[in-house]
Amino acid sequence: MTLDLKPTQIHILQHLATNSRIQEKELALTLGISRQLVRYHIAKLQQQKIILAFRTTIFMQKLGYRYYNLLLKAETNTTILDKIHDHWSNQADTYWVGGTFGTYDTLISLRVKTFDDVENHMNTFLHTFHTTKITHEIYEIILIYKNSITSFFETNKQQKIHSLHTLKKISTEHYLLTESERAILNIIAANARISLREIARTTKRSVSFTSTALKKLEKNNVIRQYTITFNFTKYNITRCKLFIKFHALNQPLELRFYEFICQSKLIVYADKILGTYDVTCNIIFREVTELQKELKDIKDLFGEHITQTLLILISDTHKVKSKI
Repeated sequence: MTLDLKPTQIHILQHLATNSRIQEKELALTLGISRQLVRYHIAKLQQQKIILAFRTTIFMQKLGYRYYNLLLKAETNTTILDKIHDHWSNQADTYWVGGTFGTYDTLISLRVKTFDDVENHMNTFLHTFHTTKITHEIYEIILIYKNSITSFFETNKQQKIHSLHTLKKISTEHYLLTESERAILNIIAANARISLREIARTTKRSVSFTSTALKKLEKNNVIRQYTITFNFTKYNITRCKLFIKFHALNQPLELRFYEFICQSKLIVYADKILGTYDVTCNIIFREVTELQKELKDIKDLFGEHITQTLLILISDTHKVKSKI
């Protein structure tokens, strides 16, 4: 898959996808261009809506939250479906709402403290739309395998593979935020490239205090990564979600699949989940043949271990929440 971008812009996107807080000076030195040119290209990528946002990935489980996804199918017309999307978009616990094609027509991500919160949301929803026939499925995200589009911009096929054992060793012990840390997180969650000086001014803290607080949040894995939200639609790139159920997802098989995910340029997000399926992968593609090849690779490598799959296309996004 190729993008109609200048090589310098692709390199900048690659670095920003890995660390969107990288300094202009460092980027300039790495790419061998001036800081002014770096600043120009970043502004141009934003102006052309290629970069939609500079995003901060926060390990919400460290803060006592749990992620649940809901798959909904409503046997109704478009008007009611819009109302369903509006309903979930207006819920405080909703993190993401998207329309889908396939077995289900809506995907909702909830960020809650307990499963009781999910049940309460579902009871309210089903009561509100009691005249509409709705089928649904709920699953919990229990381990994030991959949450970066960095590989999408990689030109070198040799990707760095992190040990799944190391990934699992990341402590999920709850981290108690101070009010200052919460304020800083909310600001940087909305814009990962905001300067330390601006964060300090907004929170009425010193730059030194702000820098120390950020480093502490990074060290304790509350902040996992600074990245970007890339406008896939602008390049006619389709997003889909593949759900996979394994016969028995033992540790050797899980590690093999994890390594495959990390190597893949088309799988940009992947999670281990608890529910009907074991794993979910977000796959991006421009040509159907690209998707077919990715699915064939998965079948060839892991087909004997897979008992069930589900593929849905993501059509649009209604809400993305950044505030904690």
